[in-house]
Amino acid sequence: MVELPTGDPDKGYGNGSLDLGLFFQVEKKIAQSFQATGNLGLVVPGNLKAHRTIELKTYYFGGIGLEAAVGKTFSFLGQISAQTSPFPETGIASMDNPAVLLSIGGRYYRKRSYFELSLTEDLNTSGVPDFIINFSFKRTF
Repeated sequence: MVELPTGDPDKGYGNGSLDLGLFFQVEKKIAQSFQATGNLGLVVPGNLKAHRTIELKTYYFGGIGLEAAVGKTFSFLGQISAQTSPFPETGIASMDNPAVLLSIGGRYYRKRSYFELSLTEDLNTSGVPDFIINFSFKRTF
């Protein structure tokens, strides 16, 4: 994975540096209607170049997800993931502790299009958004 510095770190969009990462993902069908996904990885971020430069450290992440098909057009989705902190030790628990996220949602299939909605909660109240709503649309050609 390569993340290019295209955001604006002064406004909180990206860190202003090149990030490199490596991850492994495994998918396994465990029954006719169930599929499990697992991933492990690491990211070597560049420095955070905002109001002042902060040297970020390598962080690790992993997750387990489950998709349960309900008929031919809908699936329930669930995922739990964790990530270590990229920040140097601050003494602030919400910045230093790992992030633990629980996501629950669904995916609707229509011809070659996919609509997905998920809600994510930060279970560990660490330095990530406390609550996330995600909507995505995918189209295959």
